[in-house]
Amino acid sequence: MKQLAFVSALTTPSQHRLLDVGAGLAHFVNVAADNGFDAIGVEPSYQVSQGFQPRNASLLPGSVNDLPADQLFDVITLWDVIEHVEKPLEIIQQSIAHLRPGGWLVLETGNYQSTSRIMSGDSWWAYHVEHRWYFTPSSLELTMKHAGLENFRHGQVGAPPGQVCQPYSGPDRVELLKKVVKRPWTIGRELNQYNQLKQAAHDWQPWVAVSVMIVAGQKRS
Repeated sequence: MKQLAFVSALTTPSQHRLLDVGAGLAHFVNVAADNGFDAIGVEPSYQVSQGFQPRNASLLPGSVNDLPADQLFDVITLWDVIEHVEKPLEIIQQSIAHLRPGGWLVLETGNYQSTSRIMSGDSWWAYHVEHRWYFTPSSLELTMKHAGLENFRHGQVGAPPGQVCQPYSGPDRVELLKKVVKRPWTIGRELNQYNQLKQAAHDWQPWVAVSVMIVAGQKRS
């Protein structure tokens, strides 16, 4: 699982206690446990948690706020969770309360400042009735910073922290001409999208090509 590579790049060998919030069927928890982490998941849906097939990990019903105060972790992950909750800052603060000093909070969500959103229009995959919030890399980092985290790392699934798999240099003018010649009645829409992509390539680097972003912040030691 590519998410584990990102987490492993953040942590040291001694940082092996992991909590996954909103763990679903605990696929990530299982993979983390299989790769040396002391991994636990929490999942608010009782029906979902009953489908968990444990190997070397455990899954608890409920949320991070249901854990005992003395349960501390080296890394806490929220994969595609933050956009669902009513109060993002609150769940971040609740998670930080269970982080050891020097531990990492890792959040994954859709990137609103992405080429995929511009090109997909109203059909962008992250536009979902259950999604309450949409974040940019800077707005998510600012929210985490407000909660007390520091030393931020940005990234995407499949790349080490701080690296982009496929940098974006801007839209292709030749491709624009091909589209307009083939469907001249779409010239207004195509020009609008082209200009948006050109502006995005200028303003939203380096994460403009990243549709699903990861932002990690560290608790002060």
